[in-house]
Amino acid sequence: MTIVLLKRGLYIYDILCYEYLTLFVIFWSKININQTYIFPMKSNRKKCNLNQLAGIMPIIGNEEQKNSVGGDYYYSEQGELLGYQPGGNQIRVIDKAQYSNGMYSTAKLLCYASSEAQRNVFSKIAGVDCQVTAGASVPDANGYVEEAYCTPSGQIYMNYYGSVYRQCDFWDVYSTLLHERTHLGQIGSNLTSDDRELLARQAQINDPYFSRCSEDYQLRVLCDFVLRGGTVYF
Repeated sequence: MTIVLLKRGLYIYDILCYEYLTLFVIFWSKININQTYIFPMKSNRKKCNLNQLAGIMPIIGNEEQKNSVGGDYYYSEQGELLGYQPGGNQIRVIDKAQYSNGMYSTAKLLCYASSEAQRNVFSKIAGVDCQVTAGASVPDANGYVEEAYCTPSGQIYMNYYGSVYRQCDFWDVYSTLLHERTHLGQIGSNLTSDDRELLARQAQINDPYFSRCSEDYQLRVLCDFVLRGGTVYF
């Protein structure tokens, strides 16, 4: 009897923890961009106003940043954004003529399109050249595979083994590429690797479109930000 009660107690505890984290994600996703964050910088703490950091937070995907909420995003093989259709937030590739004739069922998810189409579409969203590569396939300590990375020379890669690549959620892809574009802007700076990651996560969280990312993705970004020492004060 004691074991049964204990199991039920743990089950209720898990539910409450999940609900709390969900509310945490929703609340954090609506943080105003003018809030001030405190980042631990090695042995000292540095106060950074977000507006002061705008110079290294590049803006990407102007055409994609529409006010449309929901709907799949259709691109041509050449990376041209053809339009939106109700149904979700996934990125699909379709022939331009077929899209014009309403033949949406012929579209493929981006991850199933040709390698050339993938490069064109990812590059269009990122605003710079972005290729797909078979990167790390082993999950990290938190159980996640690296989604993308930026090389010291400035080349951005999406990881074939990452969930963002495979799920093709437009806003998750957008936020991931924003993260890497932030690293692109950090090349040549004297920031430490820890500071670079904090600023890249900060750029994602304070982007006005972060709340459109999938709930799981938001939670991952927010948890990583906090685990790296990021704190917000109101």
